[in-house]
Amino acid sequence: MNTLFITVFGLVGIILSSAMAAYILARTKTRLSWVIYAYFVFALVIPFQIIMVPIAVLASDLHLMSIPGIIPMYWGLGCPTAIFMFHGFVKSVPQELEESAAIDGAGRFYIFLP
Repeated sequence: MNTLFITVFGLVGIILSSAMAAYILARTKTRLSWVIYAYFVFALVIPFQIIMVPIAVLASDLHLMSIPGIIPMYWGLGCPTAIFMFHGFVKSVPQELEESAAIDGAGRFYIFLP
Protein backbone atom coordinates (compact mmCIF):
# COMPACT_ATOMS: atom_id res chain seq x y z
CA MET A 1 0.00 0.00 0.00
CA ASN A 2 2.86 2.38 0.74
CA THR A 3 4.37 1.87 -2.70
CA LEU A 4 0.99 2.39 -4.37
CA PHE A 5 0.40 5.60 -2.37
CA ILE A 6 3.81 7.02 -3.24
CA THR A 7 3.53 6.06 -6.91
CA VAL A 8 0.01 7.43 -7.43
CA PHE A 9 0.59 10.77 -5.71
CA GLY A 10 4.06 11.11 -7.20
CA LEU A 11 2.81 10.57 -10.74
CA VAL A 12 -0.24 12.78 -10.34
CA GLY A 13 1.91 15.62 -9.02
CA ILE A 14 4.51 15.24 -11.77
CA ILE A 15 1.93 15.07 -14.55
CA LEU A 16 -0.14 18.04 -13.36
CA SER A 17 2.70 20.40 -12.52
CA SER A 18 4.84 19.46 -15.53
CA ALA A 19 1.98 19.73 -18.01
CA MET A 20 1.03 23.20 -16.78
CA ALA A 21 4.65 24.39 -16.71
CA ALA A 22 5.40 23.01 -20.17
CA TYR A 23 2.25 24.57 -21.62
CA ILE A 24 3.17 28.02 -20.31
CA LEU A 25 6.80 27.66 -21.36
CA ALA A 26 5.84 26.51 -24.87
CA ARG A 27 3.20 29.19 -25.50
CA THR A 28 5.03 32.17 -23.99
CA LYS A 29 7.35 33.97 -26.38
CA THR A 30 9.77 35.66 -23.99
CA ARG A 31 13.45 35.19 -23.31
CA LEU A 32 12.72 34.25 -19.71
CA SER A 33 10.60 31.27 -20.78
CA TRP A 34 13.50 29.94 -22.86
CA VAL A 35 15.91 30.42 -19.95
CA ILE A 36 13.62 28.49 -17.61
CA TYR A 37 13.12 25.76 -20.21
CA ALA A 38 16.90 25.52 -20.72
CA TYR A 39 17.29 25.18 -16.94
CA PHE A 40 14.97 22.17 -16.92
CA VAL A 41 16.66 20.61 -19.95
CA PHE A 42 20.07 21.12 -18.33
CA ALA A 43 18.82 19.12 -15.33
CA LEU A 44 18.53 16.11 -17.65
CA VAL A 45 22.27 16.24 -18.38
CA ILE A 46 23.27 15.51 -14.78
CA PRO A 47 23.21 11.74 -14.12
CA PHE A 48 21.11 10.64 -11.17
CA GLN A 49 23.98 8.55 -9.79
CA ILE A 50 25.96 11.73 -9.11
CA ILE A 51 23.25 13.35 -7.00
CA MET A 52 21.80 10.20 -5.43
CA VAL A 53 23.90 10.16 -2.24
CA PRO A 54 23.68 13.93 -1.50
CA ILE A 55 19.90 13.83 -1.97
CA ALA A 56 19.59 10.86 0.39
CA VAL A 57 21.72 12.61 3.02
CA LEU A 58 19.74 15.86 2.65
CA ALA A 59 16.43 14.01 2.87
CA SER A 60 17.59 12.22 5.98
CA ASP A 61 18.74 15.49 7.59
CA LEU A 62 15.41 17.16 6.79
CA HIS A 63 13.43 14.10 7.99
CA LEU A 64 11.86 13.56 4.56
CA MET A 65 12.37 9.80 4.43
CA SER A 66 8.78 9.18 5.56
CA ILE A 67 5.89 8.52 3.19
CA PRO A 68 4.57 12.10 2.77
CA GLY A 69 8.08 13.57 2.63
CA ILE A 70 9.37 11.44 -0.20
CA ILE A 71 6.63 12.46 -2.66
CA PRO A 72 7.93 16.04 -3.25
CA MET A 73 11.37 14.58 -3.84
CA TYR A 74 9.91 12.44 -6.63
CA TRP A 75 8.25 15.54 -8.06
CA GLY A 76 11.56 17.38 -8.15
CA LEU A 77 13.40 14.49 -9.76
CA GLY A 78 10.71 13.64 -12.31
CA CYS A 79 9.59 17.08 -13.45
CA PRO A 80 12.52 17.96 -15.76
CA THR A 81 11.95 14.90 -17.94
CA ALA A 82 8.19 15.38 -17.99
CA ILE A 83 8.51 19.10 -18.82
CA PHE A 84 10.85 18.24 -21.70
CA MET A 85 8.39 15.71 -23.12
CA PHE A 86 5.25 17.82 -22.58
CA HIS A 87 6.98 20.86 -24.10
CA GLY A 88 7.63 18.95 -27.30
CA PHE A 89 4.02 17.79 -27.42
CA VAL A 90 2.57 21.27 -26.85
CA LYS A 91 4.81 22.71 -29.58
CA SER A 92 3.38 20.14 -32.01
CA VAL A 93 -0.24 21.22 -31.38
CA PRO A 94 -1.24 23.98 -33.83
CA GLN A 95 -1.79 27.34 -32.16
CA GLU A 96 -4.83 27.90 -34.37
CA LEU A 97 -6.76 25.37 -32.27
CA GLU A 98 -6.18 27.48 -29.17
CA GLU A 99 -7.06 30.66 -31.04
CA SER A 100 -10.36 29.16 -32.21
CA ALA A 101 -11.18 28.08 -28.65
CA ALA A 102 -10.41 31.60 -27.42
CA ILE A 103 -12.73 33.05 -30.07
CA ASP A 104 -15.46 30.73 -28.79
CA GLY A 105 -15.00 32.22 -25.32
CA ALA A 106 -12.74 29.70 -23.62
CA GLY A 107 -10.28 31.02 -21.05
CA ARG A 108 -6.61 30.11 -20.90
CA PHE A 109 -7.12 27.46 -18.21
CA TYR A 110 -10.05 25.87 -20.08
CA ILE A 111 -7.99 25.80 -23.27
CA PHE A 112 -5.27 23.93 -21.38
CA LEU A 113 -7.57 21.32 -19.81
CA PRO A 114 -9.21 19.48 -22.72
